[in-house]
Amino acid sequence: MADSRARWRLRACAVVFFLAGGGSIVASLQDRDPWWSWLPHLWVGVLLVAVGLLLFLAGGRRSRLPRVKKRSLPPL
Repeated sequence: MADSRARWRLRACAVVFFLAGGGSIVASLQDRDPWWSWLPHLWVGVLLVAVGLLLFLAGGRRSRLPRVKKRSLPPL
């Protein structure tokens, strides 16, 4: 990634996805209705947690290329 700020943005989005997915999972498991009414919400929660995990891993990945030291310009 060219922008060094992009890592924390991806991690912030990952935290939002984790919280939304976790809340959806907890809310669907506490529902006393029949299973077919809360099962789609459970699947959405699992999907949100999976997307959050992918974003978190993408935000933590560093470039495998070695850093090239910038050379100064020769004197005029």
